[in-house]
Amino acid sequence: MKNDSRIQWEHSHNFGIDSKLHENKVKLVFWLTTVIMVLEITAGTWSGSMCVFR
Repeated sequence: MKNDSRIQWEHSHNFGIDSKLHENKVKLVFWLTTVIMVLEITAGTWSGSMCVFR
């Protein structure tokens, strides 16, 4: 009887389905964020709006 009640709670932990697609999406978001950050720092420094401690 104990084994029967446990069966309903068992499920697969295979989260690797289409992992290459998800990996590519994460890489895209990482590089997009990095490029935007560099552009913001460059534009802020060029325009003089960056906080600079001297």
